[in-house]
Amino acid sequence: MSPPRVKICGIRSERDLEVVVGAGVDAVGLICGVDVYVSEDKLEPEAARRLALLVPPFVAVTLVTHFTDPDEILRLADFVGVDTIQLHGDVTPAQTAAVRPYAVDANSGVEDDGGDKSADGARAFVRSVRAHGVSCGGAGGAGAREQHR
Repeated sequence: MSPPRVKICGIRSERDLEVVVGAGVDAVGLICGVDVYVSEDKLEPEAARRLALLVPPFVAVTLVTHFTDPDEILRLADFVGVDTIQLHGDVTPAQTAAVRPYAVDANSGVEDDGGDKSADGARAFVRSVRAHGVSCGGAGGAGAREQHR
């Protein structure tokens, strides 16, 4: 069994980055593109880009965003320079699939395209993303995998 990978979100400064990288983190999360949720860790795109450029090789950079428009998400991800996108909010499997050039973690209530929460909805998300699983929860990073029956 592989050891768990660790991602710490809410990196706001070079000092934050130095601390978590020095601690051996596998990935950092930059919160950017927040339009419906207030976060003290929110970064403007330019600040997120500056931090992303400082992340050393072999540490992944994750864009944590509440945007739901795939084109807007891809523009932001390209500008910041990330490896992975973590989507929050009411995103559908189709929206998630549209940002597939990146590995994606969809942190959403697993719903199918019709808005129904179900195991089928969860399977649709799993098929539409290239992450290791579907992280479910509300605002913020729940970090837990949903168990479906």
